[in-house]
Amino acid sequence: MRYELDTFVCDGEYEKGLDKILNTFLTNLDSGNEQPGVWISGFYGSGKSHLAKMLRTLWVDYTFSDGTSSRNIAKLPTEINEHFIEITNQGKRYGGLHAASGTIGAGTENVRLALLSIVFKSTGLPEQYHLARFALWLKSEGYYDKVKQQLERCFTKEIHCNY
Repeated sequence: MRYELDTFVCDGEYEKGLDKILNTFLTNLDSGNEQPGVWISGFYGSGKSHLAKMLRTLWVDYTFSDGTSSRNIAKLPTEINEHFIEITNQGKRYGGLHAASGTIGAGTENVRLALLSIVFKSTGLPEQYHLARFALWLKSEGYYDKVKQQLERCFTKEIHCNY
């Protein structure tokens, strides 16, 4: 990841795409409008996945184990860098920054459930809807941590569990 950030060339269509995505997000943040989705399209090998990966990493300003942040590694144009600074500021105002990324395979029968599974996974919830819903219920009732600890103890054989 560090190498990809260090060699990321943010100009041309990448710069235009990032500027459009970030500017649209910031413009709609306080407007009361819904946030529009982003669809990255292009021919095979054009860099769609790379752009999405860089956007996600820069969005949350991923920090490496040595304390270096992704935005300090990438050489970004001034306007793009200013957008990310504003996103960080707004993130503090709205409770933090989060990003979810993944792919939805061709022929997916239920796109909504596939999209939800990406969001669930990014938050540490089970990917399946019914399991994520159960985990959310456990959290809302204050049981999640207790159940999780008990299950972890069972699976690490610290205690005998009857199934």
